[in-house]
Amino acid sequence: MTKSLNNIQLNSVRNTDLKQTELSILINLDGFSFCIYALPKKQPIVFQRFKFKEKATTPERLLNKIEYIFSENEFLKESFNKVTVVHQNELATLVPTVLFDENNLKHYLKNSVKVLPMDFISFEKNDTLDATTVYIPFVNVNNFLLNHYGSFEYYHCFSKLTELLKNEDLNSTKDKIYVHVNKNNFELLAFKSNQLKVINRFEFKTPEDFIYYILFVAEQYDFDTEDVQLTLLGDIIKESDLFDILFKYVRNIEFWTTNIESKEGFKELPQHSNFILLNQHLI
Repeated sequence: MTKSLNNIQLNSVRNTDLKQTELSILINLDGFSFCIYALPKKQPIVFQRFKFKEKATTPERLLNKIEYIFSENEFLKESFNKVTVVHQNELATLVPTVLFDENNLKHYLKNSVKVLPMDFISFEKNDTLDATTVYIPFVNVNNFLLNHYGSFEYYHCFSKLTELLKNEDLNSTKDKIYVHVNKNNFELLAFKSNQLKVINRFEFKTPEDFIYYILFVAEQYDFDTEDVQLTLLGDIIKESDLFDILFKYVRNIEFWTTNIESKEGFKELPQHSNFILLNQHLI
């Protein structure tokens, strides 16, 4: 049902009381991953990632896959000081704080998301951007985790990405585009003079799809592909068709890097991969 892509356990975990740890989980329809951090410094000690052989096409199938992982994984059966869950899906939007009204949650989503009558809509304030993320979480998975851990915090990946990336370079005035690549989709964040202009999620099947959406956003928001700094994160490497086609159209491309000491021990993972989970300790 699942395939483990990365399974990293540091030797220090043997001497760590797992009750003095925090657990961070990332969930999407293509896979499931988690990272355990040792307190008080939030040192990552365990990272595991599972990529589904077939995309979970319904919430029920997603839950079935996650239940299977939990039944087989000894780390996830532990108790943790804190549990944080990040939902990664396209069912979200950002609303400026000045326009946000808790009574209008469906209104904010209706132009980009098909909202069903029984859908539960959540929201969280994003103080970094003076905005609110409005989204539909995987409610059945939340209920499963609630039964398993008793309590936890959950967020949408838009919130975590904007918070992490905005904090990365608060004083920058350079135009920047961040592309966070997943198996069949990517999140794109574009900043002008350190102000977020757009955040969106795009599905793609081919490299041509991939570059089309990036160039479309660049054109719509007046980014110069000869000047803008484009930073890559997630499931993309330099030796790939995605990078090759991107390099044909964008001059300044880099992979996200960090000098954070707490990532020691995870050197076999590219620094830009698994960005959300492996950088939770930054925020």
